[in-house]
Amino acid sequence: MNIIDRPLAGLTRHPSNSRTHAAFQIAQIAASIAWFGFTSPIIIDEAGTVLAGHGRLAAAKRYFRRVLKIGGLPRHASKNTL
Repeated sequence: MNIIDRPLAGLTRHPSNSRTHAAFQIAQIAASIAWFGFTSPIIIDEAGTVLAGHGRLAAAKRYFRRVLKIGGLPRHASKNTL
């Protein structure tokens, strides 16, 4: 996995993600990021679709940065293997 800096504006939610986060959960995630730092990257595919980290993305967009460290899957990784 490659870790890169990427603008948040170019990332999109995965359409099959059924998990939702209430506003208080986003605030809790943001508090965790503020206290411990951004320790776990958001995982995306080549198109910028979020595969893991939807809550972290929402917290970052709402409370923090415009650019984050993002983990990109290698080109040979299949979406069916996740």
